[in-house]
Amino acid sequence: MGLGIFDVHDMQSGFGSYKQLGWTDTPGYASSVATMGNRYIAFVACGTAGVYVVDFSDTTTADTTKARVIGSYATGGYAKEIAYQNGRLYVATELRGLQILSVENPAAPQLVGEIQTDYALGVAVDQRYVYVADEDQGLIIIAIPPY
Repeated sequence: MGLGIFDVHDMQSGFGSYKQLGWTDTPGYASSVATMGNRYIAFVACGTAGVYVVDFSDTTTADTTKARVIGSYATGGYAKEIAYQNGRLYVATELRGLQILSVENPAAPQLVGEIQTDYALGVAVDQRYVYVADEDQGLIIIAIPPY
C-alpha cells in the first residue's frame, strides 16, 4: 500500500506506460488523495491508520523512493475520503463524521473542527461549502465560516 507519483504530461489518450517519479509506503488502505495546491504535498486517507502527509518535492532523480511521509493524523475513525481547500483538510471518517484539520504546517495537522454525521463516506469542498456524502443522511451541505 502507498502512494505512487507518475509523470502524466503526455496522457496518450489515457493509455500507455507512465514513468514513476516517486513512491512511498503508507499504512492501511489508501482510499483518497488530495494535493496542497502548488506545493509538492499530498494528503492520503489511509483508513483506520488516519491521514498521512507525503512530501514529493524531490522526485526529479532516478531514485523513486524520494517521496516520503512527513506527518500524520490519527482520526480515530476510518479516514475514507479527503478534500483540501485554503489550508484546511476535510476528512470523511465514516462513524466519526467530518473532521476538519488545519494543515498550515503540513507536517503537523491539527484538528480545528468536527461535525458529527451518521456515516460520512465522501467529501467535496469549494470556496463556500463543504459537501458530505453520508450513507444514512444523504447529502449534507455545510457553510464554511470565514477564518
